[in-house]
Amino acid sequence: MPKVLVHGLHPAASTGENSPRKERDAKLLLVAREIEEAPCTTIVAGDLNDVAWSTASDQFRKTSGLLDPRRGRGFYNTFHAKIPFFRWPLDHIFHSTDLALLDLVRLPAFGSDHYPMYIALEYRPLKDNGDNTEVLDREEEEDVDDKIEEGKEHAGKG
Repeated sequence: MPKVLVHGLHPAASTGENSPRKERDAKLLLVAREIEEAPCTTIVAGDLNDVAWSTASDQFRKTSGLLDPRRGRGFYNTFHAKIPFFRWPLDHIFHSTDLALLDLVRLPAFGSDHYPMYIALEYRPLKDNGDNTEVLDREEEEDVDDKIEEGKEHAGKG
């Protein structure tokens, strides 16, 4: 059995123009670059305070090379558990291609403002466990670099 690198992330929420959005995006993309540069069996999970269809989430997935098990399976809205008409997929799970998805379920509310998620993965290093053919193009690659630098500069001012 391989060693598994697990990143648990919970960057600050982005709530306005002067919010920590640049820092959040930079932190996510720095983790993606770390995974890209030293690929291994990896799981990234947490409240990323960002929706699955955002540019930052897309760039994270493409840069890291990880799979998003929700793709093609639904939104899995995890926030806000206490307001039925206001729900977004803010909690994310990504995994390396040597892990196969066995099960993914949003569990019942338990008192938090987020729903818990259950995921079952199986180590299958020699199988095709998902299509991850999307990569960053040159413009997207430059945008990732710019976001990382802007986030570092913004963090230095705070």
